[in-house]
Amino acid sequence: MPMDLNIMKTKVESMTKVHQIEVLKIITSNSNLTINENKSGVYINLSYMEQTVIEEIEKYLSFVEEQEQLLNTAETTKQDFKNTFFNNNTDDDATCLNDDAILTVYR
Repeated sequence: MPMDLNIMKTKVESMTKVHQIEVLKIITSNSNLTINENKSGVYINLSYMEQTVIEEIEKYLSFVEEQEQLLNTAETTKQDFKNTFFNNNTDDDATCLNDDAILTVYR
């Protein structure tokens, strides 16, 4: 089901500048829409945009959302590993790290 243009507009406006530039590249490479630009930004009337361009933007928005979810999952996993393996020093671990610790290796 196609995305509502107002929802698309809101999503694009909330994206970082890098992603907004990518959306603008999609629009300019696939469309003959009039683009108005001033020091406040770029303005495009989405009402006249071809359906194929809208679909390309929807694909890009989905891609970005999926990548952000994957990054968030990876970051959570990384934090879990960090908490499990590096932040759980017990008293026994601390005594092994002092200057008097002796390492014995058996062959």
